[in-house]
Amino acid sequence: WSSPDRYDQAWQVRSVAAIEMAPHASWICDLGCGALQSLKAALRSGQVYLPADLTQWTADTELCELNELRLPYRSLSICDTVFVLGVIEYIFKPACLLEAISSNVEFLLLSYNQTPSEGRSSNLSEERRSVGWVNDFTELELLTLLLNNGFEIQNKQKILVNDSTTLVTARSKRFTNQQRARRYFNRAAYRLGLKR
Repeated sequence: WSSPDRYDQAWQVRSVAAIEMAPHASWICDLGCGALQSLKAALRSGQVYLPADLTQWTADTELCELNELRLPYRSLSICDTVFVLGVIEYIFKPACLLEAISSNVEFLLLSYNQTPSEGRSSNLSEERRSVGWVNDFTELELLTLLLNNGFEIQNKQKILVNDSTTLVTARSKRFTNQQRARRYFNRAAYRLGLKR
């Protein structure tokens, strides 16, 4: 994932659909932003973009390694919504990652290329492994994973990006009023250049 050539231009469609599903989002952490940072181009006026990835694509990209649960805590502490687009497919322990996110951020917008609920086959798993995907959730399994790891589902919709993709918005059941108050303080510090 250190080469920009690995990023699909079609992901812009997913980014636009994701932004439209999260009208409340004002400070956005793009977890696994990728070289193209396609979500940034889809933002509405006034939204603040906080990229995070395992490669520092730009000077403001906060480094993280999600399979090791090294999260971008600076960005998570000031964002109201974390976008996790096309990332969960590559995570070996998605429950652990989602639990950590639900403890740190109020809103989540997630996309996932789900497997069909019927007709799973070893060929399908092999196809998914050939593109680097390490898990095979159906839509129901994905929603259950979110519910079991601290989220309540707010909305979901299917879009077509290469395969059938589900977009889900969810709210953390663990995010506290104290965290909300601290987030505003952290934003002020960020704007003053104190928390970079």
